[in-house]
Amino acid sequence: MSLRYQLVDVFIRENPTALSGNPLAVFELNEASPAIYQQREMQQRIANWLNLSETTFATISAARDYYALKIYTPQQELPFAGHPSIGSYAALIAQLQPGTRHAQHCAAGELPLRYEEQAGMAPIYWVQTPRAELVAMNSFQTNLLTALSVERALAPIFNVNNGPTWTVVQLASADQVLKLKPDLAAVKALNLAMRSTGLAVFAWGRDELGDYIETRCFVPLDNIEEDPVTGSANAAIAAYLHHLQTGPEAFRARQGRAIGRDGELFLDIKSHPSGAAIWLGGRAKLIAQGQFK
Repeated sequence: MSLRYQLVDVFIRENPTALSGNPLAVFELNEASPAIYQQREMQQRIANWLNLSETTFATISAARDYYALKIYTPQQELPFAGHPSIGSYAALIAQLQPGTRHAQHCAAGELPLRYEEQAGMAPIYWVQTPRAELVAMNSFQTNLLTALSVERALAPIFNVNNGPTWTVVQLASADQVLKLKPDLAAVKALNLAMRSTGLAVFAWGRDELGDYIETRCFVPLDNIEEDPVTGSANAAIAAYLHHLQTGPEAFRARQGRAIGRDGELFLDIKSHPSGAAIWLGGRAKLIAQGQFK
């Protein structure tokens, strides 16, 4: 028996160039799925073979109000990641019960979902990201800047853990971010030393729609030189800006232009006495579907 899958382009802009976002393969499991596909080892093999940034395996609940999700990079399982969450929700929403609250159950916990209809435009899918934990990386700052070939960061460098752990670096301009040519061997060694998944570099810029952040993410530990569009990293940046009290509560991000993509993400920070809740949003488009035999 075969396994149904969908291929989704995630974090596309409203009027995107074809195939401009981050691709995601979403596999659907149920009680009739072959036992071999229920095994973590086989799921990881499939993710490694596809070699996308992430691949997911989803099981929709009997009440169709939530789905359980496993998220894999080519090398490892992740407790949470942004583009797999947005893309899986977009792929599965037609099978979920309308008019009810939806949720994603993953290794990071139960994460609320919502979608925002927009007149004449594609909907925006949202996930509330896991609560972030921040740790200053002061002792690594000099080596990180050397690896990036830049003289200074605009603010202190932090590790931000919201499932994966991102080392977040803020630079002075979007143009500086776009021109980066990092030493990836040095970045990989620093990721190992700092126990981080990858390096997220950003700066504020301004385009035809207004202020935004330009982001680039380098993940050599997963054999991904540069990730096209990265939800968890941009959510980590939102947590970083909120922690430093230097950013707005809602903003837009762009990512991927340095490698021929043009993704767009939305961040919405909801302040609470117990800490900020960060919502990550984006558009997604079904590209292909079929059977995995």
